[in-house]
Amino acid sequence: MSMNVHVQTGDVRQMILDAAVQLFERDGYEATSVNKIMASIGMTKGAFYHHFQNKEEILLTIHDIFIQQELDALTRIEREQDDPREALTQAVEMIISSVEQYGSYMTVFFEQRRRLGLHHFHNVKQKRDTFEKKIVDIIERGIASGVFKDVESSRVLAFGIIGMSAWAYQWYRTSGKLDAEQVGKLYAKTLLHGLVA
Repeated sequence: MSMNVHVQTGDVRQMILDAAVQLFERDGYEATSVNKIMASIGMTKGAFYHHFQNKEEILLTIHDIFIQQELDALTRIEREQDDPREALTQAVEMIISSVEQYGSYMTVFFEQRRRLGLHHFHNVKQKRDTFEKKIVDIIERGIASGVFKDVESSRVLAFGIIGMSAWAYQWYRTSGKLDAEQVGKLYAKTLLHGLVA
């Protein structure tokens, strides 16, 4: 009995998250009220406050879900790939593939981040910084092993790689000529052509 209640509670929480993500993406954070979120799934505000303290907490949860899955995926790549070229290729592919898997979450993550209060943004920023550092580490590992050219700033290059890849959320469509994996391979091939010593 308690297991069924737990599953139902989890389902309601996920329904609220799904509705909020769609509305934040479509209408923006400021224009989306708690009433609007709950009305879209036919529930009352009471159900919302059973799962979340306020609207900012749900935005933080969306950010955390997205950055954590990105961080987990990059950690796996870093652990499994000794070759920095392959690790960087898979990292670019992973970021672009996130558009297909987590498109709405990704859009909200990038476009609504300034709506988070300073304390909450600090928590998300720590994970973002860790993600960026992992890309820097891959680049520096490649430089140290001689497969990448030395560059003036590994950190600046990492920002460029992440930005180039993540910007796909703005333009990528599943109906396009290339799927996300193909776009990732194209980006990585172009990038590595300029990096390989």
